[in-house]
Amino acid sequence: MKKSAILRICSKTILKFRIWAHFLRSGNLRRKFPDRKKPGFPLQSFGYAKRISAAIPCAAAVQNKALELPGSNSGGLRLPQAIADGQPGVRDFTARPCVPGWSRICIRKFVARPCVLAGHEFAFGNPLSAAGRAPGIPGARRAPTKIHTYRKATVFGRIEAESPQDLHWQIRGLEAESPVSGAKRRGGAKIPNRSKITNWFRERLLILAAAVLVSCETGGPVNVETKTLDMITYKEINRYIEEDSPTKAYQWIYGMRAQTPSILPAEDLNYLEEAAGDKLLELFQKAVAEKKYDKAEAWLLSMKNLQILPEDFDWDLTKLLFQRAEEYRGSGNEVLALYTFLQIEDYSGLSEDELEVYADISAHVNNSSAINRIEEILQARGLSLGEGKKAAAAKITPLGDMLAGTVTIWVNRGIRLERGMGLPDRVIGSGFFIDPRGYLLTNHHVIASEVDPKYEGYSRLYVRPSDHPEDRIPAKVVGYSRIFDLALLKAEITPDFVFGVTDVKQLQVGTRIFAIGSPVGLEKTITAGIISATSRRFFQQMGDAMQMDVPVNPGNSGGPLVDEAGRLVGVVFAGLEQFEGINFAIPGYWLLKFLPSLYKEGEIVHSWIGLSVFESKRELEVLYTVPGSPAREAGIVPGDRILKIDSIPVQTIRDAQDILLSLEPETLIPVTISRGGGEMVVRIALGTRPYSPLEKPIAFEARENLFPPLFGFSARRISSGFFSTDYTVERVYPGSVADETGISENDPFTLHNWNVDTERRIVLMQIAIKQRKAGFLEGGIQLGAYLEPNNFI
Repeated sequence: MKKSAILRICSKTILKFRIWAHFLRSGNLRRKFPDRKKPGFPLQSFGYAKRISAAIPCAAAVQNKALELPGSNSGGLRLPQAIADGQPGVRDFTARPCVPGWSRICIRKFVARPCVLAGHEFAFGNPLSAAGRAPGIPGARRAPTKIHTYRKATVFGRIEAESPQDLHWQIRGLEAESPVSGAKRRGGAKIPNRSKITNWFRERLLILAAAVLVSCETGGPVNVETKTLDMITYKEINRYIEEDSPTKAYQWIYGMRAQTPSILPAEDLNYLEEAAGDKLLELFQKAVAEKKYDKAEAWLLSMKNLQILPEDFDWDLTKLLFQRAEEYRGSGNEVLALYTFLQIEDYSGLSEDELEVYADISAHVNNSSAINRIEEILQARGLSLGEGKKAAAAKITPLGDMLAGTVTIWVNRGIRLERGMGLPDRVIGSGFFIDPRGYLLTNHHVIASEVDPKYEGYSRLYVRPSDHPEDRIPAKVVGYSRIFDLALLKAEITPDFVFGVTDVKQLQVGTRIFAIGSPVGLEKTITAGIISATSRRFFQQMGDAMQMDVPVNPGNSGGPLVDEAGRLVGVVFAGLEQFEGINFAIPGYWLLKFLPSLYKEGEIVHSWIGLSVFESKRELEVLYTVPGSPAREAGIVPGDRILKIDSIPVQTIRDAQDILLSLEPETLIPVTISRGGGEMVVRIALGTRPYSPLEKPIAFEARENLFPPLFGFSARRISSGFFSTDYTVERVYPGSVADETGISENDPFTLHNWNVDTERRIVLMQIAIKQRKAGFLEGGIQLGAYLEPNNFI
């Protein structure tokens, strides 16, 4: 059977299913046939939905009256008055198909339009007489009828009438031609009669077939409602304020102020803005009192960006961070106090004694970079640290001594069955201490079974110290980040050595480095190499990685990477097994950005705007905005250019993510964008970044909207079929998957298969394409992309 025939049968079957579904929803379960001997037997609609356009002449005789059309046992339908105050007018209304045997035509809607024709278009569901005039009705005329055969039950035609009365009687006359019980009635066509039992089974089989077809449909795009300014009301903004989300309220308030004309009056916006400002100040004071410093920081930065800080306000970011650090130091968490202290940008308000306290902590945790930074601050004041601290900063710890600060991570996952044999299931990795209290770092993928809610098997986590590898000490996961593949563990161990996390932002290619770990379970292993490249973005959604040629193997994951000065510069996390000498590490700079958050239990959260971008000519071009994200709600659209985030110029994805990692969710920031040659500033309340930005949208979003963020090209839909969809390529982004595959602009292609593999975390697309570079010869291509792309901010 041809494809077109299959599609036609499927569409008609689904139509019948919709007709019967409407009948069942209506609640009228009586199958009551009208008296077939009465004149004016109503048309039996059994086909497509019908649009009836009644153009009523502008006659004074019908002013202030309603045109009554027959079609129901209750006396006919009433068409609302089409002429008002002597002005011509037309009422268009849509009639839904009624189930065979029902005696009414269902009016769906009325739309007022100017009067341009005298006549009546119709599409009823029964064949009519071939006669050019309805018999026995004076003045009634009918245009030639075009019959579309569908079980001999659908007719499209047009009736012309001189007056509403003629129109009324024409319809009554046509109704009189309706076939009844297999016999002609005034010239009507004959339809074979079927028994009620046959019809009953046929109707239910049609419903079942349509239901199966609908369930097997490949699925087109589904519109998911995303809030826009037009949907936001005074009540909803006020609700955000009452529910302690004042930054979200500010986002909508400023969006409305930017509109011309504004949706809400200026006095309402002024009131809401004042209420949101009062709520921000109240939440900040409450967060400080409750020592929820992350929230306090979000509210403080929001008030600063909005320039609504009270005149007598004596808080700034330096004071807030220092108080937070002192709180940690007072509770005995010196490491967390130090890394909070290092986030301060302006140390001018701190005394010499306060600086020296954190210099002592830096020496205690072997953080030479922190000591050098404090020394620079004191030298700017004409002061200096003591000789002992200077010696600690200059000290280079031998690599052999660093082994005491490393452990082997050992995850016992019980026994796995393989070809009928039971084999031990073990995961081996490396880790290193960063806190004298027994806190250590490793990779998330090493301990994933401990925190993955989908994992249902046995899992026990242990650490094996390098000096006593036969011991197995239980450990627990404190905090982790799947995005950066890092986890903080806690074991009841007092280490002999701890590593200090440095803020070295950029290392030179060719720098000699060393990896410490337990490859394939061999403890106390040190391998050496150089940094091969920096700023690689192959494996991470956020940040970047350094490439190295240091030999690493399974079991090295999570181990420390140090330079010749003994500084911790990264964490080993990946390698390409099939390629020797191509391995990767997470720079310590990114770790320092969110290390305090790892001390909280559970998965840490990162902020985001909610859009995919492309680095184009040292600027960020928007490719896609996620439904429901702050960017979509703020009105950012594909094609916009991101110029600044939080008033800081950005040119690369790395720049944007560096800024966002320093901000808490719900912080209100200004984002400067370029659109149509002009610049504009939108204020966005940051949201919480999901681990997989596209995992939910990919289930309902139109395929062409997902092409740019996943495969790096944009396309226009040409046609859509039941089994495939045709597109034309509009643009290919340099360096993308589509560009490397050879796809170019104006290439037509047909999408045949779209597969989302959630286990392997990839998206596969199979297309038949006529490539311009190949002389428009048709060929098949499969494109693949990670479900977690690295171009989202």
